Amino acid sequence: MDAWGLYQQVEKMVLEELIEKFNRRDRGALAKIISVVEKREKNYMEILKNIREISQPYIIGVTGAPGAGKSSVINRLISAFRGKGEKVGVIAFDPYSPFTGGAILGDRIRMTEHTLDDGVYIRSFSAGAWGGGISPVVFDIIRIFKGFGFSVIIIETIGTGQSEIAIRDVADTVLLILTPESGDAMQAMKAGILEIPDLVAINKSEISGSAELFNELNFLYDKPRNGWKVRVIKISALRNEGIEELVNAIEEHKEYLKKSGLIKESNDRRKKTEFFSALQEDFMRRLKREEKEIFNLIKEGGDIYEMVENFWKDEKIIKRIFEDK
Repeated sequence: MDAWGLYQQVEKMVLEELIEKFNRRDRGALAKIISVVEKREKNYMEILKNIREISQPYIIGVTGAPGAGKSSVINRLISAFRGKGEKVGVIAFDPYSPFTGGAILGDRIRMTEHTLDDGVYIRSFSAGAWGGGISPVVFDIIRIFKGFGFSVIIIETIGTGQSEIAIRDVADTVLLILTPESGDAMQAMKAGILEIPDLVAINKSEISGSAELFNELNFLYDKPRNGWKVRVIKISALRNEGIEELVNAIEEHKEYLKKSGLIKESNDRRKKTEFFSALQEDFMRRLKREEKEIFNLIKEGGDIYEMVENFWKDEKIIKRIFEDK
């Protein structure tokens, strides 16, 4: 066996050992696999293909403007779900740093009281250049969490931009967190975010203005949507108030989805979004491979739409793009 063949054999053994440790619920292997997948390192696809999905977790998306207390609320939700015996995985997306390319905030400063709990795993990710408050890598992390046996997955978005509505295509239950201060409701209405939640939690309800906001939202959500009336709940993550009612509302929505058959629609919507996300990523990778030729095609200038047509007419480039490499 030559040196290259030996290297490949050793690499395969290392990969198999990593997956074996993961299947034994080794948290070190979980962390390593997430890092490999997040950074799109070599063999990340091979790892994903070898993960056996052993659970069908319920996915909760938590959105809201920065400063609404999303992390504090999630911290309380983790405790509540752990009290019910659930294993909880948290995917927290933070703003993208243009200097490091990573997340501005990290999991070191999030929900520290759960770091020693084997039934909880919290990981922060950079939202990158994707504008939806979450990143395409979310589907891979969900797959990994399924393989590790988590029964509840909580996804925290960065909470900025109109495309925050993308969480609707990922989560089973969408929880919007607002506060009585800073005109959260008005900003959310402008962004169209008030159209997507299944539940709305008014955090910091101990401060003035919470009663008025509560009444406004209940008037807004007066009529059911698809048979479900949006619940508006006053909570205080700081005082640990209203959390039990919020968890009960999440459970109610879960049961509603099951009984109505809409849980299948939720799963289908997520699978469709996951497919197009993976397809787009693969296509962009293939385009990158032919970047030089594509640049030669477009550098002459001209109308952008004509260049696109010329690109699709170039049989040599198209053939190379779709070669299996």
